Amino acid sequence: EALLLLQREGLVTRKPRSVFLVSELHQKDLNEIYPLRASLNALAVRTILQQPSASAVVAALGERLEAMRRSAELGDRAGFVHAVEGFYNLLISSCPNQRLQVIWRQLSRQIQRFRFIVILQSESLDQSFQEHMQLVVAMKEGFVDEAARRAEAIIYRALQDLHRILKSNSKTD
Repeated sequence: EALLLLQREGLVTRKPRSVFLVSELHQKDLNEIYPLRASLNALAVRTILQQPSASAVVAALGERLEAMRRSAELGDRAGFVHAVEGFYNLLISSCPNQRLQVIWRQLSRQIQRFRFIVILQSESLDQSFQEHMQLVVAMKEGFVDEAARRAEAIIYRALQDLHRILKSNSKTD
């Protein structure tokens, strides 16, 4: 049953004799999924900042940001991945738009392995930390448009990094 669910989400492919293989994601998939995630992140930020609980959410994001900072300073890439996931899980779960949450989680599962690739092969954890810090600062100041723009930019930069990494890896194959 679980494998059939993964198949419906495009994460595995079913071969003859009930053999399941992890599906490949192609450049086209990434170019469709990442802009959707960028838009969803921006919408989540806009929606959160319109809520009475916005300051509490921003404070909690600041705590997640601190975990990212510690991991970046230590060069702990696995810890950084975990901290980034915590940041976005909090961001999205704090958004009252239930459909946004469902769609975001579905897209997130489809690209999870690529998030690891980007962070694990990224040249600078500090750059990612700085971008997330600027997002939280804009949210804290109540700069809705600036925060939404920064939320989108983080995802587009990750897509650019991923294209660069995949291109570099294809040259070495």
